[in-house]
Amino acid sequence: MLPYVCCRKGPRQSPTFSTESESIFTISLDYFGDSVFNSIGDICAMMTGYFVASNVPVRITIAGGLLLDLFLLFWYRDSLAINILMLIYPTEGIKNWQMFR
Repeated sequence: MLPYVCCRKGPRQSPTFSTESESIFTISLDYFGDSVFNSIGDICAMMTGYFVASNVPVRITIAGGLLLDLFLLFWYRDSLAINILMLIYPTEGIKNWQMFR
């Protein structure tokens, strides 16, 4: 199954709506999709995360995911929560915060 997903990931990476929405409403003004290297990194990260999550208790998996998202939020000013929020309800204040304004 993984080789199939790897081959299909590129063309199906981001639907037009989410790509255009991310380009318009976030700091990613020049985002047009992932590179091959980025897609391979995504797949390796997914495999590592699945392996770790399948070998540790559920509470530790959830806590680790939340801590990782908080780290990304404060260190890089970007996270899964911010991306979802900006996709659903774009906010100028968050966009300015991400751009250090």
